[in-house]
Amino acid sequence: MGLRTVLASQVLPALEAVDRSGNRLDNRLLPSCFSYGAPASNERLPEDLLCALWDEAASLSGEPDFGLRAGEQFMSARSFGITGMLAWHSKTAGAALTNASRYAALVIDGSHLNFEHDGQVVSILGSDDPRPKYWSRHYGEAKKQAFLSLLRRSTGLPLVPHLVEFRHAPGMDVALYEQIFGCRVKFSCPRDRLVLPAFILDAQLKTYDPNFCEQHKPLADSRLIVSGGVGELVRQYIRQCFEQYLERLMSSTNLSSPCRGVSQEEVAKGLGMSSRTLQRRFEEENKSNFESELKAASKEVALRAIAVPHISLHEVALATGFCDDRTFRKHFLRWTGVTPRAYRSSLRGKNTTSLDPTRHDQWRGRPAPITNVLSSVGPAEGAGARA
Repeated sequence: MGLRTVLASQVLPALEAVDRSGNRLDNRLLPSCFSYGAPASNERLPEDLLCALWDEAASLSGEPDFGLRAGEQFMSARSFGITGMLAWHSKTAGAALTNASRYAALVIDGSHLNFEHDGQVVSILGSDDPRPKYWSRHYGEAKKQAFLSLLRRSTGLPLVPHLVEFRHAPGMDVALYEQIFGCRVKFSCPRDRLVLPAFILDAQLKTYDPNFCEQHKPLADSRLIVSGGVGELVRQYIRQCFEQYLERLMSSTNLSSPCRGVSQEEVAKGLGMSSRTLQRRFEEENKSNFESELKAASKEVALRAIAVPHISLHEVALATGFCDDRTFRKHFLRWTGVTPRAYRSSLRGKNTTSLDPTRHDQWRGRPAPITNVLSSVGPAEGAGARA
């Protein structure tokens, strides 16, 4: 991976926090985008530089919990750019997490936000990509604390996590971390992880603004194309179509056809462009093509759905666009080297369920799904099934 960049606005909470401590970061250390106050909303910095600025601010403050305090007091939804604002103005916390996941790469290049859900808790997993050579624990801790703070403020709930895990080593007594978070905190883990009670997914946000989301999602999608490529956008759209159709399969006994609506023409329409424009963008980037992204989305959803014991293999096949179980089995064998049944058997006892946590009917008998979570996803009808 090349040099990663981060939204410059991610530095502002550190600058404000160090100012409040009675100190001030030397302006000569700041990049030129800060010359006239706050940087532009889409201004970016190298990740190493951003981390160095956070550590310099923490050093000036002399506070071992600098990042946690800055995240709690000075990191707002606006600090995370359009990604944070779309999450802030979502209808529910589940929808907010969906938006945060979809547009995570707009905050840090190539970053991912994934979910695991077992019906009792939801685990929010950070990216497991290699960290930059210079990493700031204060920045990592600020983001985690801000995430919790924003959820509490937007829902009005006194949310307490079940578990917090960090990739870095502790910067102070672990007991102090546990006192701050109100739960067990672990360090030097494979990836950052925040475990929350599942009820949070249904919580309504006081900050809900449907007009903001409707107006700004096209802008976020266009930025995602620029930052991660059109392939990333297409794959996410198809994946959401598959998951939405799986949701319908689980709640209906009348559906027996595969998911449709994932042809190139249908996907292009759902993304607000013509099929010709979508094809041209693939050709201009020369990184992937529609068929490869369709296959990637099928594989991702199939692997996650198979991990849920009560979803039948036939339902997984239909949800991922295959006309029959035999065709699905052939493709799955090509992807993994084992059959779907053997893959599911290998997962038993590993607690690996990991579908989108905004879907509460992934298990039979659970409540109806949250409405409008995937409002930007088109209907799962039309052409596109594979034989």
